[in-house]
Amino acid sequence: MPEPARMRKCRHFFGADPGIYTAAAAPNCFVPGGKGPKMTVHENVPTNINDIIRAHIKQYLTEPEKAHLWDATPVGMPKIVTTLLLTTIGRKSGEARHVPLLYVADGDDYLVMGSKGGYETDPLWFKNLQANPDCEIRVSTLHTKAHANILSSEERAKVWPKITALHENYAKYQEIAPREIPVVRLVALVA
Repeated sequence: MPEPARMRKCRHFFGADPGIYTAAAAPNCFVPGGKGPKMTVHENVPTNINDIIRAHIKQYLTEPEKAHLWDATPVGMPKIVTTLLLTTIGRKSGEARHVPLLYVADGDDYLVMGSKGGYETDPLWFKNLQANPDCEIRVSTLHTKAHANILSSEERAKVWPKITALHENYAKYQEIAPREIPVVRLVALVA
């Protein structure tokens, strides 16, 4: 699978010696083992979540390339899917919160869907982004700050066919959800 476009743009920061990373060279990139500016590591994994999701978070923090391509059959999807790890700031706690999400690439951006499996309420990560759209994302080995733009109904209508063509489950979730499933555009802040 090809690397995400944003990763290619900052590939030189993931060379053989990540310790040579400097803040002046790329203020918004994070290099594992480097001294990335203003980037937090957030290695804390919550214990009050589903075991499958907790294991996926741990894998993303330790083996991001393996975690990026995730076998989604344990959660009811019939295939390997591309995922990213989103880190938001809890709107009540003020603490970093990780969540692995399926995504759809849209140019250099990443679209994530707040389906919650068709549940009647929006997921907590979405509510956190409503309160604070500044976040961090990990897409395979790319780890960077990002900004979340919640799509309007009109913007969502333009990308929804692309999303459901790649992930049929979202059409099913929308059929049972008593709300419009929100779509968020994550814009990576890569220098």
